[in-house]
Amino acid sequence: LYLIDKVVPHLHVGASKAEGPAAPHLKEEFKFFLAVAIHNLPEGLVTGFSCGLALSAYQAGNTEGALAFATSALVLSVGIAIQDLPEGMAVSVPLYIDGMSRGKAFGYGVLSGAVEPVAAILGMFLSTFLSSAMPWFLSFGAGAMLYVIVEDLVPHVSKKGVEHFGLAAFM
Repeated sequence: LYLIDKVVPHLHVGASKAEGPAAPHLKEEFKFFLAVAIHNLPEGLVTGFSCGLALSAYQAGNTEGALAFATSALVLSVGIAIQDLPEGMAVSVPLYIDGMSRGKAFGYGVLSGAVEPVAAILGMFLSTFLSSAMPWFLSFGAGAMLYVIVEDLVPHVSKKGVEHFGLAAFM
């Protein structure tokens, strides 16, 4: 995520300057859309990893464990989907206010979340073939979500000039 932060131009809420490479041709709203899409990447990976855990248990003949893991994956997916609704609105509403059509603004909101199912498929694929590394995958996903939360929501680690030092110290 740190690498993605450096190579994709994006704008965080309340920031006056975009992160990543300079992209003067991109509107501020689109840079915010990219920030939300980056944020959704680890959520999709964790969902895919948890589904892969259920699939691995089922393939191993552990139907009771597979059911428990599948239930956990479903609950996780629903929880993430619920919090994705306000995120999509946070992308759509500013675009609509700035003059974009209602349908197009809604489409951008939906598209910002489209990263999640793609990342979930990747996470499930990886976890199915590398099931012994599942704890590492889940730890990576949790760490990635913490990275995003700390970078976006904890203002004191983002002071001007030392944006990523505080984040690295937290991680």
